[in-house]
Amino acid sequence: MTKEDLQQIAELMDMRLDPIKEELTNLRAGQEELRADVSSLKAGQEKLETEVRHTRVLIEKQEHNVQLIAEQYGDISAKLERVQEIDELRDRVRTLETVVRNHTVAIKEIRKAE
Repeated sequence: MTKEDLQQIAELMDMRLDPIKEELTNLRAGQEELRADVSSLKAGQEKLETEVRHTRVLIEKQEHNVQLIAEQYGDISAKLERVQEIDELRDRVRTLETVVRNHTVAIKEIRKAE
């Protein structure tokens, strides 16, 4: 084999290897894109995990506030019942005052008539 034969064989091999080299280059570029996408996904996942933690803290605070409101509702409800009783007593006292005034007027008229 001569040097020319070897050079032709090398050229043929290069021609056959060129598409493979190009495909490898494309695959490497694809790998880089995938790595960038994975990095982006990891960053997004970390951000999401942080947001979930903050949301849990907020929910726990709200649950505590709801519990406090529920506890205070009992006290408020009892006070409202007392207020209603007082309102009923005021109505009864007003009625009694009106009846006493009417009776007082009637008694004065009866005394005048005597």
